[in-house]
Amino acid sequence: SGALPEEELSVKIISSKKDYDNAVIEKIIQKSPYRIKPLCPYFDKCGGCNLSFCDDEYQKRLRLEILHESFFRAFYQNNLEFTLSVDDIEYIGGSSYGYRNRFQFHDGTFLENKSNNKVIVKNCLIACDEINDFLSEQKPWEKSEFTGRIQVFGSNKLTEKKYLIAGNKFSENKDNRATV
Repeated sequence: SGALPEEELSVKIISSKKDYDNAVIEKIIQKSPYRIKPLCPYFDKCGGCNLSFCDDEYQKRLRLEILHESFFRAFYQNNLEFTLSVDDIEYIGGSSYGYRNRFQFHDGTFLENKSNNKVIVKNCLIACDEINDFLSEQKPWEKSEFTGRIQVFGSNKLTEKKYLIAGNKFSENKDNRATV
């Protein structure tokens, strides 16, 4: 996690499996030319923007390679021939920021990457405006009604509200229904 192809790293192995090791980066010796400083102030903790440390175009290429590898594995495991190349896959996507319209919160917060530690996020770069409105208007990390796990969906296409909340205490709430 946190490495880019062709980077030279000093790592510490934290666990060994049958066919791979898990490691954490101790030092980046030779950086990738695609590595950038993440714009998100929560990047080190949140984990939601797991590739925001590389430029947009390279992120797209990496996502295509991840998809290609997933197809390859599925075909290989089923003894099927696989001839698709990465360049055969068309990337269709929008902006790298302001696009995500569904989030899961735990006691009104995000959870730290690979842990249960809470991270208060007051504005998320990848969230749509409606989710950021929820964060600024509701300040869910301060309110007891947002305990437990909740899902928040935001859209400018909702006819009555900017965002919907679903979760333990909201599942029977009539105000939680909307027409899209």
